[in-house]
Amino acid sequence: MQEEGKIRHIGVSETTVADIQRAQKIVTVVSVQNKYNITDRAYEDVVDYCEKNQIAFIPWSRSRLAN
Repeated sequence: MQEEGKIRHIGVSETTVADIQRAQKIVTVVSVQNKYNITDRAYEDVVDYCEKNQIAFIPWSRSRLAN
């Protein structure tokens, strides 16, 4: 669908470097959205991979201010 122009950009979420590399064999991945914050750095390797490969990294964090 990306080659046909029906999908412009593809992003993935909650994924590992290995998963991104597997996806890149099929499509162009432009962004990754994983949980990442000051206390949770489990995806540091994904952040590094994204930076090296010019892939946008979009961190998210669950707010502790919610009721």
